[in-house]
Amino acid sequence: MLRSMLAPGPADIVIDLGCGSGRTLLWNEASGAAMAGLDVSPFFAAEALARIDLVLGDLRRLPFGDGVFTRASRST
Repeated sequence: MLRSMLAPGPADIVIDLGCGSGRTLLWNEASGAAMAGLDVSPFFAAEALARIDLVLGDLRRLPFGDGVFTRASRST
């Protein structure tokens, strides 16, 4: 769904809000986009932590500056 809705490419920086284990980001690595995930839970998957930037944080107070990301998704 991330691929079809956002069509991320090599020039994009994508944030997945509420990323959980980060598996959606892992499934979309081939897009060439820089990927990062944010979740309030500290229980990220070890595989995702080794390959993707995952940040522990609250969606109500994002720990990023304005305009950092070119695309965003919200995992469910």
